[in-house]
Amino acid sequence: MAAFLQINTNRSREAQALAFHTMKVKEADVLCISEPNHIPDHLGWVGSTDRKCALFFQQNQYVLRTGSGAGYAWADLKDIRIYSCYISPNCTFNEFDVFLYRLFGSVRGATSEVIVAGDFNAHSPAWGSHKTDPRGDALLEFAESLNLVLLNDGKVPTFPRANSFLDLTLVTKGIMRKIGSWGVLEDESLSDHQYVFFNTRMPVSSVQTEKNGWSWRKLDTDRLDKFIAEAITPLSMTAEASSTVLSELLRNACNAKRFIQMGEEAMPLVVTNHCGTPEGMLTPAYEQGARTGWSTRCDFEANNREEAKASTGNTQHVPCAGALPEPMEGGQACSSPKREIGDTFGPDLWD
Repeated sequence: MAAFLQINTNRSREAQALAFHTMKVKEADVLCISEPNHIPDHLGWVGSTDRKCALFFQQNQYVLRTGSGAGYAWADLKDIRIYSCYISPNCTFNEFDVFLYRLFGSVRGATSEVIVAGDFNAHSPAWGSHKTDPRGDALLEFAESLNLVLLNDGKVPTFPRANSFLDLTLVTKGIMRKIGSWGVLEDESLSDHQYVFFNTRMPVSSVQTEKNGWSWRKLDTDRLDKFIAEAITPLSMTAEASSTVLSELLRNACNAKRFIQMGEEAMPLVVTNHCGTPEGMLTPAYEQGARTGWSTRCDFEANNREEAKASTGNTQHVPCAGALPEPMEGGQACSSPKREIGDTFGPDLWD
């Protein structure tokens, strides 16, 4: 069984630190964060290209591929692709539409069951809101086009201050039948949003947990001190919470060597890849203006790109709106796992 914790930390340092503690207490495998305070360049993290949302994994998860775009980050696990999303309430509807357009192309390229979790700042009675807005209508169209099912029951608001239901969880029908539970937690989050916790009977890892073991003779204390100094810790916590966070921090630091030595067979993460399309570069398929439906627009996109390749002879990359998964946006298997994992995490603490 796989467990997921979802939260908008509202860029709060304390809320993000508490989210790690809650993840441990609830025994969650994956943490989906909107508006993080910080996205470390450490093993176990996947962040969006605009750094507004991220995924964090427990150490024993087997992540096959990762990818990201503006407003979303994703990772392929054993039989699941999980997304963390965020779009600001201050952006225009056109910007929101472009965000959904690009997210649609990424989700459509998945070959496994999909979970889309995030703060979309959209309103609809379908998930408990007392009103509807154009964003809500667009999001419902997005979900319908991808055959996604909403897990929110509309009973408990995820943004209590405004009695709003902003944090949503969408899944494919294959996962819907295997959801064990979904709910908004009453636990303190130190954010203006509440935690969302859900689990599924589908496993996220096919790798057996290895027994921890470290050699103190190889420990580089200077690098260990630097790792701890760069880690996010709250300004104030209870003694019990502080001991838990410190224990987890030390275990993560000591396990760095183990991840690098595992190599290709049990590689937890690969380097995040994403589409390099400049913001605002849209092809004629999108600029038609009228909402012609997600599938139709993406088919137009594919035809335009094929025609461009044929006319230019360029078979490597044709700039696009990012709606269809590019080789870079879709993520790639790591061809040199030891080198790339080392680059992602930083210096080896045990050399």
